[in-house]
This record gives sequence, structure tokens and C-alpha cells, in this order.
Amino acid sequence: LSPRVPWQSQTSGQNLLKIPTSGFDEDQEFINTCIKDFNTSTARLAFANAINRQRNYDHSCLELSRNSFLALAEITRKLLDSVAETLDIKPGKLVMIMSQTLFCRAVEIVDLLQVHPRKKALPEVSGNEKVFLADYLRDHAIWKDLRFWNQAFYDSFAEEIDKCQTRRSGIAIRKSRSTPGDGRSSETAKAHEGI
Repeated sequence: LSPRVPWQSQTSGQNLLKIPTSGFDEDQEFINTCIKDFNTSTARLAFANAINRQRNYDHSCLELSRNSFLALAEITRKLLDSVAETLDIKPGKLVMIMSQTLFCRAVEIVDLLQVHPRKKALPEVSGNEKVFLADYLRDHAIWKDLRFWNQAFYDSFAEEIDKCQTRRSGIAIRKSRSTPGDGRSSETAKAHEGI
């Protein structure tokens, strides 16, 4: 975390954003629609994949308006509740990564920013400062849930092993296809011998 942003704490571990009690009432129906199926792994993964696709394909959508930020924060908090309860690792990991890229300008939510514990007042907020979704979700219990992190580590480790094995088998297949005597013409075989 950057020390220049006063509402982000590197040491306190607490959420330095106030949870709003109003401000996105018009989005409540949308929020309820999104979270109603989070009791199924398919819905959790679909939500995580949708956010991931949005980030990968349209980098201009990383910056959110106030209402979009607050609505997404509420939905993501509910998703993390469900992930923590079910230990559904894949969507949890993906959403936690995405929460570090989606942001709102601090000037749009200055009323929700709290003073850093070591400061007496909130310094003036410039238009360039960003507040990431992760900053808003920092107080969620999943960040400290060792069961989740152990499972997340083993899940990531297994994915990396699969990738390595796939790469190795791909190299072996390419090598076996290019060796002389594999049914290619003698001219092709001689060309491969000369390589």
C-alpha cells in the first residue's frame, strides 16, 4: 500500500472506509438479484469470471463511479461471505485479485473516508487518488481465514503443476512430431537432421 494515501493503513489492518448506510438504494434490486444465487458455486464462479472478463477486455472500466463502486462493494462483500462459508476457493481468489484493480476516485467518496489512526485530520484529497475495492473490503474476515488461504495455496500450486505438465507434454509432442522417421518425406527428415 502506498503511504501517500492516508486512509490506507499498512499496520492497523482495519478498514479505513466507513460503510455507507445509504447512497445506493436505487441499486438494491440489482444487488439482490446478483447475490440471490451465491449459495451455488456456479453463480459465485460466474460473478468472479464476469468481473475478470471486464477487467481483461476493457481497462477503461477499472474506474467506477461512486454508485457502481458501492454496489459492487456490497455484492463482493456478500460473495466473500459465501466463499468463506463454503470455502469455494476459485471465485474467492479471483475476486480478491480483482478487488485490487477496481477503484473509485477518492474525491467521489470523500465522505466515506476515515482519518488514518495516526493522523488528526483527513488531508485534502486530490482528484488522482484512488480507493480500491480491496480497501473497502479490508475488514472482511476472509482476509484472515487461514482455512481459506491454505486451500488457496494448494489450489494455486495444483494449477501451476498442471500448467508445467501441459507445457512439458506439449514440448514432447512437438519434438516427437519433428523427429526423422516419423512418416515424413526423406527431404523433410534430412532438413530436420541439419537443424
